[in-house]
Amino acid sequence: MATGFVQQERAHQSAFHRSDWFGSAAKAPGVVILDNGTSVGPLSFCLPREEAGENLFRGIRARVLAYFAEREIAWHMETPQGPSNHMLDSQVCCLNFLAPFMNRPDTLQKILQPVFGEVTEVKPVCSSEPYVAFEWIGLADHLGEWFPGADPIRGRGVTSADAAVRFIDRDGRDHLVLVEWKYTESYPESEDPGAMDKLHEPRRGEVRRQRYEDLLRTPGGPIHLFRVDYEDLFFEPLYQLMRQQLLASAIEESAEDDVDVCSVLHVSPRANEALKRVTPLPLRDRYDDPDLYELWPTLLHPSADGAPRFRSVAAPDLFGARPWEQMSEMTDWWQYVSDRYAGLLT
Repeated sequence: MATGFVQQERAHQSAFHRSDWFGSAAKAPGVVILDNGTSVGPLSFCLPREEAGENLFRGIRARVLAYFAEREIAWHMETPQGPSNHMLDSQVCCLNFLAPFMNRPDTLQKILQPVFGEVTEVKPVCSSEPYVAFEWIGLADHLGEWFPGADPIRGRGVTSADAAVRFIDRDGRDHLVLVEWKYTESYPESEDPGAMDKLHEPRRGEVRRQRYEDLLRTPGGPIHLFRVDYEDLFFEPLYQLMRQQLLASAIEESAEDDVDVCSVLHVSPRANEALKRVTPLPLRDRYDDPDLYELWPTLLHPSADGAPRFRSVAAPDLFGARPWEQMSEMTDWWQYVSDRYAGLLT
């Protein structure tokens, strides 16, 4: 059942779909094809599949389509044009907000500063990437997820950060940030029949145990298993958080590409209250029904330098306090995202 926030955003995106940001063909309702092949629709908050490119802001569209094609990055709910045609898609949302900064390090620096303190320089994520990379998996198979003899596909089958950015901090350390972007997502509690226990899922559960158990139980790992039972980490969204934290820890420990610090930044709408739900029942009982994103940092081992390796920020706090209307090159973009994603920015 759709949450109140989802219902609100469906209505809002349906109205935005009729706006002049779209061509006449793209304004028609669209059919969505689910992962199991089922077709749903036509729906007013979906574009026609053949017009799905218009789900991306026009100022980034050509650049993003080329970026994904050149790197063979997977799209969520892929269409013939690439992007999902679903207007509530979180990958599309992330791109619409962050892709304008792929080649704007000075502006990106101003966004990062309030979250991370003094940012002295923003760097490309690596020599082959811009200042914002998408579906980032690192440069090596840190979690044992890549199939032997085959190139990994960013965004499919391996732990992928929705985005990544890199900067030099006030102490001269090279800091890589793995960004997890949320929009309308919510997840069922463990006792709900719709919840998926990824550890005990037939066949795949054993693969996951082989991949992650040693990493989780290794002394010095990022997650404090005295504070959270191993089994509880395999319910979403803890499962995502666990893998991202493992990836960040491995990148930092290996000093991949001369990275000194690697952390996770979680960006989400303040209004999506369902995201804050702790899904495993034992964790809710142990910590008296806490806010997930307040609880998660307490489940991590403290870093040697005392700096957090996980941060959570509401999207309006990341973008809302900037004078975008005074930046001539950003006004068109800001008008677009503030109109389209008003519910995310409140």
